[in-house]
Amino acid sequence: MPSPPVGEVKAAYLGLLSAKSAESQSIDAWFCQSLEIADPVSKDTFVFEVNKNIQPFPDLQVRSALKAIPSRKIEDVSKQYLQQIKGKSLLIDAP
Repeated sequence: MPSPPVGEVKAAYLGLLSAKSAESQSIDAWFCQSLEIADPVSKDTFVFEVNKNIQPFPDLQVRSALKAIPSRKIEDVSKQYLQQIKGKSLLIDAP
């Protein structure tokens, strides 16, 4: 199934829902080192260096998410190559 392009990712919101009730014992937090979002159309990858704990919340109505901003964008290698040769004349030797 084809996927629509992701586009330019400006931020990602990370959250963790706990399946247990607030009164019961649950996990303290999950550590997120990094997150990568890959665009299947442009082949670009957005890398988020998070390095933070994400707290779980038992209530589905609670939206307490951690906002992450991309630290870098990795462009598709073929797109980088096309940008390098754009505007350059190509000479091809024909036999």
